Amino acid sequence: MQTARIIIIGGGIVGCSVLYHLARAGCRGALLIERAGLTAGATWHAAGNVHNQNPIPNLSTLQAYSMQLYDGLAAEVGQAVGSHVVGGIFLAQSRARMQEFKFLAGKFKALGLPYELVTPADIQARFPLIDTAGLEGGAWDPDEGYVDPYSVAMGLAAGARKNGARILRNTRITAIRRTRSGHWRLSGDGGGGGGTGGDGSGDGGLPRHPRSPHPRHPRSPLSGGDLEFECETVVNAAGFWGNEVAQMVGGALPIVNMEHHYLVTESMPEVAAHIDGGGGGDGGGELPLIRDLDAQFYLRQEGDGLLFGPWEKDCRPAWSGRGAPWDFGQELFSPDLERMEAELGAVYRRVPALGRAGIKRVVNGAISFTPDGRGLLGPLPGAPNFFVACGFVSGIAQGGGVGRALAEWLLEGETAMDLSFMDVARFGDWSTPAFARARIVATFPKRYEIAYPQLEQDSGRGLKTTPIYARLQERGAVFGQAYGWERPLWFAADGGDGDGDGDGADAPAAARDEPSFSAPNWWAQVGVEARAAHTAVALFEMSSYSKWEIAGPEAAAFLNRVVISRLPAAGRLALGLMLNRRGGIVGDLVLAGLPGGGFYAVGATLAEGIYQRWFEQHLGGLEVSIRVVTGDFAALGVVGPAARALLSELSESGDADFSNAEFPFMTWREARIGGVDCRALRLSYAGELGWELHCKMDAQVALFDALMTAGARHGLQLAGGRALSHLRLEKGYRSWGADLTAEVTPAAAGLARFCRPALPEKVDANGRAAALEETVAGAARPPKSLATLVFDAPTAAGCWGSEPVFRGAGDGADDGAGDAAGGGDCVGYVTSGGYGWRIGRHLAVAWLATEVCAPGTALSIGILGERCPATVAADPVYDPSNARLRS
Repeated sequence: MQTARIIIIGGGIVGCSVLYHLARAGCRGALLIERAGLTAGATWHAAGNVHNQNPIPNLSTLQAYSMQLYDGLAAEVGQAVGSHVVGGIFLAQSRARMQEFKFLAGKFKALGLPYELVTPADIQARFPLIDTAGLEGGAWDPDEGYVDPYSVAMGLAAGARKNGARILRNTRITAIRRTRSGHWRLSGDGGGGGGTGGDGSGDGGLPRHPRSPHPRHPRSPLSGGDLEFECETVVNAAGFWGNEVAQMVGGALPIVNMEHHYLVTESMPEVAAHIDGGGGGDGGGELPLIRDLDAQFYLRQEGDGLLFGPWEKDCRPAWSGRGAPWDFGQELFSPDLERMEAELGAVYRRVPALGRAGIKRVVNGAISFTPDGRGLLGPLPGAPNFFVACGFVSGIAQGGGVGRALAEWLLEGETAMDLSFMDVARFGDWSTPAFARARIVATFPKRYEIAYPQLEQDSGRGLKTTPIYARLQERGAVFGQAYGWERPLWFAADGGDGDGDGDGADAPAAARDEPSFSAPNWWAQVGVEARAAHTAVALFEMSSYSKWEIAGPEAAAFLNRVVISRLPAAGRLALGLMLNRRGGIVGDLVLAGLPGGGFYAVGATLAEGIYQRWFEQHLGGLEVSIRVVTGDFAALGVVGPAARALLSELSESGDADFSNAEFPFMTWREARIGGVDCRALRLSYAGELGWELHCKMDAQVALFDALMTAGARHGLQLAGGRALSHLRLEKGYRSWGADLTAEVTPAAAGLARFCRPALPEKVDANGRAAALEETVAGAARPPKSLATLVFDAPTAAGCWGSEPVFRGAGDGADDGAGDAAGGGDCVGYVTSGGYGWRIGRHLAVAWLATEVCAPGTALSIGILGERCPATVAADPVYDPSNARLRS
């Protein structure tokens, strides 16, 4: 039996990168096991395009690191990777697309990345072969390029071996099981790996990249023999086989392998002439990469020809949607160009010279996709010390950064960078194979669709609904999907039927989002809903919030370990912050103290899997039970000055007294409302008088009907999640995943009051020591902090998130290429934005240099090419004394 500290399954670029970074960090107990040869799977045939920029800020950081790493491999291990930094042009055929480019220009400026809006003439100058007919313009990224994926992976493998790591090829893992000691036992089928010394120093008989001039070699077959391995930690980097490996430990991954074509032309005189002439752009004679986002294709130079790949509308899951055969290695699928004639026609029209070129090679290989297009990274829920690194559509561009991040997670137990956007725990049991296939097949042809803010997908819907779903639908609800749940975002004014009576009868079509960067169709109606919470009473559906019951003799001891704030007594409520070792905010909970020493906990919808895994990782042998009860309890929020009157009317005689004296803020009571037994929690994310009513899921219909009937006498308005998200901004409440992340400490979030030093029961609370360093008297301020900004916007919607914030109250145009007149240097970016319907101003939460966070500081926000003057406000901007909340 072979032993190791960490075993990585899969020798593609991600697996090799994880091994490389573990070895470089000093981990000498890492072993990579590959069932064939290194890069067998998707890596060897990938197109190899790399770029810094991604709409998700931290993903941009990972991709930028990848490019730096790859370029350094030649000096480190003598492995040239064929790196070509030629720049990239993004084409826009519509004004809507150009508006997206303006939005992205601001986002990338906040990250310090170059991104310039360009005209059709600029595009023609940089890529003379292009026909610019029908173009509105485009965007230019000087850092786009491409590499040879095979060489990159081999260079990472060489660097790993240089630092003491081991590689075993031609060995397939057939089973994984947990031992009594808590280690993992892996069974394998293979003969020890081939190549020099069996450590992977040879090429394993794998063919070179399909564009490489190097000769191909026949693949070495698996040798017979049963092997056993034992390790503390497993990393599943198995690519096409990621789900099958996860199933070996009782898990599942929402991955669908999809066929994708790209074509390589023979030598083209037009390309050769451009090279010989030195070109006219910034690529040193090499043509830049082209992405026609509206026609959905990418194109770049390959030698003295061109390589191009359209995203097929008639897309096909690889292997007919079944799992990849275990003996599949470097094979490609047969070309099927007939089903993509329209897409190819668009490419040929955009670059007419292609019509005179011969096709040298057609590559139809598989790519792993996830439902949201982002990779799966981190500990697999329910499988201790089993990590996932699979499903990376842009695996070459992200592989280097992902490897570094996961190595840090493995060795340090957490990452300095927030990675919740690709955490494997963001998917749960609801993400079935049918859902994954429906969503991926629907979005694959729209790979480059306009990334409107708060864009919802139509596919894979209706997975988790509440009992009142149909009633809400009849009343004009427009739903969004969160962690599989259908939850109302807003309600059409006429109930969705167009006749104004709100009954939904004879509706020609259901109301739906019409997304926009500046004026979405739902904006005004969200204002109606928000104002109702201020003037009368609004009813919010909140059942999707994640919920737990935490019980047992050591329930308090457990929560004192994972929550830094004081726990509530029975009948009381408290906000609990969970921190990582560095003091970053992992999550926040509303805790209700239950009789007998237990607790009822409520958290963000999207956080259920992440929080549950965090709980399990910190049990530490304590006698406590943690039960997810999200699907057991429905929740309705009753918010507004008429909330007390409404609930008092529905409360049965002798039951809960909803007066302020008997039912104060941040307490809870058992109450029978409209004949339904509820846990009534007095708190309000909207900052108004309000209660959350939690009842058994099967009683929700009765509760809803009672509230709607009685509510008509109190001016009740149905309201959705978007209204609530705007209302919370006026109160300075921060949102998990947007404002609160693992990179934000309590002091930086304005939540230092929850880190009290005089709480002896919190001595061992996770992250408390680090948090206190920023909260005790005389401590240095965090370098960055969250602050609320008020401003007037040039558009109805104002800002959404990721817009840059500049020093000084600039007022002028900004094309994204540089500083505009009247503006200063970039000091941060917006994390979330909306409108204060009660104060009549646009609002933003921004992550800023702490030095500019003092109330009254004049700043500016870059919104769609305009610098908008903004002012730092003292939180909260509405009802600072909390008189409304506590009334």
